[in-house]
Amino acid sequence: MPLFRQALKLEDSAYYSEDFLLYHNHFAAMGTRLDLIFHGYEVQVGHRLADTILQEVRRLELLMSRYREDSPVWMINQL
Repeated sequence: MPLFRQALKLEDSAYYSEDFLLYHNHFAAMGTRLDLIFHGYEVQVGHRLADTILQEVRRLELLMSRYREDSPVWMINQL
């Protein structure tokens, strides 16, 4: 199971409408809620896009964290 669905139980939190081909999901990152809304994609494509986006957001969150001691931003703030 992809990371996004494991972390969020995607089947429980995703909204998908076949009538409008609208995919909506959300997750928490960087201290806020991020909503993903895709128009014109089938649910399987929406899941794959959401997985890719979540992985990139998590990667950026690790780099830019002010709270993780292994983050470059945390190290700069110590100067």
